This record gives sequence, C-alpha cells and structure tokens, in this order.
Amino acid sequence: MPHRVALIGNNSHQLSLKALLAERGGFDVVVIDGGNGYEDGLAKTPSDIVIVDEDAVSNSWQMCSKIRSESAVPIIMVGHSDNILSWAKAAKYGVEFYAKRPIQPLELIARIRALLRRYEQQLYKYTNDRAWNTK
Repeated sequence: MPHRVALIGNNSHQLSLKALLAERGGFDVVVIDGGNGYEDGLAKTPSDIVIVDEDAVSNSWQMCSKIRSESAVPIIMVGHSDNILSWAKAAKYGVEFYAKRPIQPLELIARIRALLRRYEQQLYKYTNDRAWNTK
C-alpha cells in the first residue's frame, strides 16, 4: 500500500505537484483545500506526511503548529524564501523541512522518503519499547 501524502493549499500548483508525486514517487496523494476546512480534510484522509504550500494558505504557519500539536506526522513547507529566518521559523512551528520553490521533483521525493523512513523507525521503536515495558 503506497504512503499517503496530503498536499494542503488552494491553487493549481497543488494539482501539478499531486500528479508528479503520484507518477514519479508512487504515493497516494490527496489535495486538501487550505481554507477553514483543512482540519476536516486531514481527519477524513489520515496521511503519512503533510506538505503545506506557504503561499497558497494565509495561515500556513499557524496551520503547521496546530497539526504538530495534534500529530507527529512529518510536515514539509514549500515556499519562496531562501532566508535562514524561514528555516528557523519552520523549526519553531514544527516543520521538519522547508523547501524553497522551485524544488526539484527528485529532491522532494527523496526528502519525503527520508522523513517517512525516520518517522516509521521512531514509531516502530516507540511501539516496541512500550511492548517491552508492559511485561
């Protein structure tokens, strides 16, 4: 079963990114509108990783912070800044990776796979540690 990637935004860029990730990355990709209904969209379609378009969502930083407060799912933010302050802000709001647009498709796919690998290893370790501690 392919990993599910949630793309949060509200512009045509998401549609082209969706096609690219599905075709080249082999991911199950769902596009979620970045408006007020994003929480319902994430709840209805649980995802293995979330990609937020900084420019397409007016409250993108607060959105990332809220997602992080409710879940350990990896978050990637895609934006136009290459300023070190954007990278620091991303870390503050719970984003694992800030990607400057345009991002090369192979780099994005590699970043997604690396984050998923780390997330799955942490989840596996956590569940095994809990299993050992309950005996």
